[in-house]
Amino acid sequence: MARPRKPTAIKALQGTLQPCRTNKNEPVPELKISQIDPPEYLNPVAKKAWLFAVSQMPEGMVTGLDFSVFALWADTYSKILELESAIQHQGLTVFDEKRGYDIPNPLLKAQNELKQVLRGYITELGFSPASRSKVSVQSKKKEETNGFLNF
Repeated sequence: MARPRKPTAIKALQGTLQPCRTNKNEPVPELKISQIDPPEYLNPVAKKAWLFAVSQMPEGMVTGLDFSVFALWADTYSKILELESAIQHQGLTVFDEKRGYDIPNPLLKAQNELKQVLRGYITELGFSPASRSKVSVQSKKKEETNGFLNF
């Protein structure tokens, strides 16, 4: 099975973009994700995650066109945290009346499934530590240095 395609913006940030392998007619979204407010349907935890991620990511890594994937990431993240809170309250095991003994809390399975979904969004958006370690972001201010000063 082939690896999923890496977005052009991620390739550019990582320094692996090769013009000969780039679609010259690829649409370039003009709206930046930082110009978009979190959707109203997101709960307060998801909105907080949205705003934090926007404040931390390099400019151009996620655009306005990625709005829906970014919103799904924030929503899934908040649901995982909600399930964690419920698990902390209920415990890792619950008593099964039918069987007469403790079983793993069913919320653990739901939480693990959401974590798998979240992993997919993280991969799509380039938020994983592995991809972040390959990203090289250049400052907008380029300082000119004289190479002969060190002689």
